[in-house]
Amino acid sequence: MDAPSRHWAALMALALLQCATAGRAIRGIAPAPANGSLQDLHGIMQRTEEAMLAVIPCDNADTYFSGAILPHRVGAVELCNWLSEHGSDTVLLNISSAVYNSPTENQIYEIKAQLPDCPLTPAPAPAKSLPAHSRAASMISLSPAVAIRSSIPMKEAAPLTGNPDHDWAIAMVAHHQASIAMARVEMQHGTNQPLKARASELIVTQTLQVMQMRQVLSSQYATVI
Repeated sequence: MDAPSRHWAALMALALLQCATAGRAIRGIAPAPANGSLQDLHGIMQRTEEAMLAVIPCDNADTYFSGAILPHRVGAVELCNWLSEHGSDTVLLNISSAVYNSPTENQIYEIKAQLPDCPLTPAPAPAKSLPAHSRAASMISLSPAVAIRSSIPMKEAAPLTGNPDHDWAIAMVAHHQASIAMARVEMQHGTNQPLKARASELIVTQTLQVMQMRQVLSSQYATVI
């Protein structure tokens, strides 16, 4: 393994270790207390979104997509750890386990180590939170930098209620929708074939998981998103 690969492997290992123990403070924001509160979930989502927005944007879709996936993955691990402590729904716990153990992001990190860094350029237009159903159509005419950056905001599609299983599913659907939207930009604009293959896998896997979480929300809590 060359030096860049070792760097990214070490960074990922550190991120996962920090998430699994005390949570991760990103950009100076302290981790929320692990008490199952709404503030805790909101804190994870906020830290993840801010860390993704802090990634230097550029119109090299391969570089920007693979860079933004790292903090997104850290947020996914935090969400999975939160559910393992507070959740009880078997279907959601199985989804969480699949998310936690997904190899796709690790493979993206290995590819990322071989890509050029984004140049230090001014950030594109401010990110806007687009409705999930309109994101794909809205991205077609945008540059890769603006399209990926506009995919990042994660807005829950329904109010959180205080029920850990319900609220985790709402948060994770929003979390997945951001990565799916970014992966679609990579599929449209990317040129690195191994990375596009991983993006395709991410879209298929996480779209299925979103469908499963929506089914739980609908059948167990009468929440339709």
